[in-house]
Amino acid sequence: MSFETLEKEVKELPREFEETGDTCYLLKDPENADRESADVLADVIERIDFKALQNIFESIAAKSGIDPSKMNFVGPERFYDMTSMWDTLGRWNSEHNVIALNGSALKRSAERAGVDTELRVLSTLVHEEVHATSRYKSEIVKTQAGDREKITTGYGKYRRGNRSKGLKGEVFFDLLNEGVVELLAREVLLEYIRTTDFTDSRKVKEFMEAHEQKPEEMSGYWLAIKFVDVLVDKVSVKTGTDRNSVWRSFVRGLYEGVDFETKEFSQPFQELFGENFLQKLSKANFSKDIEALMKELETQ
Repeated sequence: MSFETLEKEVKELPREFEETGDTCYLLKDPENADRESADVLADVIERIDFKALQNIFESIAAKSGIDPSKMNFVGPERFYDMTSMWDTLGRWNSEHNVIALNGSALKRSAERAGVDTELRVLSTLVHEEVHATSRYKSEIVKTQAGDREKITTGYGKYRRGNRSKGLKGEVFFDLLNEGVVELLAREVLLEYIRTTDFTDSRKVKEFMEAHEQKPEEMSGYWLAIKFVDVLVDKVSVKTGTDRNSVWRSFVRGLYEGVDFETKEFSQPFQELFGENFLQKLSKANFSKDIEALMKELETQ
């Protein structure tokens, strides 16, 4: 299944569903379990011009050589409020093709960082829209232990575990994926704010300064974001290509799907950064892994 078929296959939205410790409630459901949290989201979502937001996504896709008509943009009717044992801020759920946001956690996060709550909600919503619009593919692969589901979303690759068969879940290129997603989300966010009257410039300035001054408060993936920024710079310098063109190629990879297991995509990176660089990057799932790769890039 690919993202082109998601909308066709998901016909009716459940009132609620669970995923990895998170319980998600249809936002427009009047019997939502956490009305205060839902109201935080509803107040923001009602003010968002989703058509304008979709146009920005399509414009960026076109600049990166992607067919905008194939993007899986999630509209306001497909939003859920979420309660989370992990305090997750948001997620795109591919099974139902919906976006779930944690209104209460987003409000607390904004207060800790000293930023505007509405901007915090909007920025997280945009981040999840990037996930939703990225390339998505689900397939069943044969293994010695039995069939396993292999999911590709953007740069990330995931193989679902199976406890009954003793199979652990596997994750590859997750932090690379999140870094690219968040950098693109910021680009979309700033363009949306620039072209609409969503909020005033002072709040935006404070919000962006918070990303610079206290990144760990603004994103759990702040090191991955920094890494991708450095990686784009390094590719630009090493290839003699202007930075914007390199960044657009990373965006294109997010939407087209890059398989680093193939020689077509792995060889250029091996030539630039060494034979083992991609292997290390594929398994970089923790901050210490990214820090080690950052140091490796700095020496090149």
